[in-house]
Amino acid sequence: LQTEMNAVHRTMIGAEAHTSTTAVRHEVGCASQRVRADAAALRFRNNILSLKESEHVARQLYRALQKDDEPLGSGVTTNAVKGFLEPLATRAAWKEPVGPYAAKTRTKAYVKKYQNQEFEKDLKDKSSLANMAKWVRVERQDLPAYLSRPCPIGLREGRQWKTKFRVGRHRLQSSLAVRERTRKEKDSRDYTCKCCDRNVPETVKHALLECVAHEKERESFMRRMDEVAPVFRRLAHDEKVEFLMADGPPVETDSFLYRFLMNIRASRERWLGSPTAQGVGPRP
Repeated sequence: LQTEMNAVHRTMIGAEAHTSTTAVRHEVGCASQRVRADAAALRFRNNILSLKESEHVARQLYRALQKDDEPLGSGVTTNAVKGFLEPLATRAAWKEPVGPYAAKTRTKAYVKKYQNQEFEKDLKDKSSLANMAKWVRVERQDLPAYLSRPCPIGLREGRQWKTKFRVGRHRLQSSLAVRERTRKEKDSRDYTCKCCDRNVPETVKHALLECVAHEKERESFMRRMDEVAPVFRRLAHDEKVEFLMADGPPVETDSFLYRFLMNIRASRERWLGSPTAQGVGPRP
């Protein structure tokens, strides 16, 4: 089920295959099926323990399994009460049964506590998420503002490019290079921009703000930004990227940004499909 949901989430936001699963889940603002299943198990345990033991066989059976001193077993013979439900309740600090409203509140609190735990670990361990660690609110548990806003059909490609940049798997060379798996490929990884002759990695910052091949598209975007966010032009490059890739930059900038990203893509395709991009002739 989790595998199927991962595929659904990637499709929803236009993320590429093999994008970090935790990054995709964070981008759509949902918990893993494991966390949700654990929360449901806690509710189930609470419901059983809330029953009057003298009147309900299920409550009597649960008590018997709690006191069972036999080995936990395996497979279908596993004592799930001692082996799963009780340790889970201990971890959640939920030993005694509570009323329905309190149970609902505690379940939500459990999901909130553990929803982003694996994502936070991946932010530290995965180099592909280094930018995401700087651009997103880690504690967020719902859709980022930019994805919750209406987006015209004609600009959705640009919004998808922003999403791909955020989750760390995109078509720039800095991402394409790290997909090479064999030792020979890893030893010869090429991160450099193919659209200019500066011999620097084609990062998001380089493509959007530094590559001279896209100067025309960039200046057009800057003029539009001057109209809605005059301070933007005065920001340092790193600050500009953080502004554009944030969860929720000013809504007035959305259409300009998405059009800009689409123009950058078109510019790259022109360069990469030309003789110059293949190493023949001068670059800008």
